[in-house]
Amino acid sequence: MAISAKTRKLLRERSRGVCEARLSQYGCTVDAEDPHHVKSKARGGSDRLENLLHVCRACHRAWANRVVAA
Repeated sequence: MAISAKTRKLLRERSRGVCEARLSQYGCTVDAEDPHHVKSKARGGSDRLENLLHVCRACHRAWANRVVAA
């Protein structure tokens, strides 16, 4: 199941468009664009707001490439 439009809207409102990870060492652009699951769905995480961070593409890529520990 995909993240709902309502949850995406709430995520954008919470972050105010600012990356919630702020991993400057990995090239954080500060402008949040992507939802990131704190606990991956593969490990039992959900699409609930409490399990999501609004992050920039650089920070999301760092997590996806396992550069950053979850």
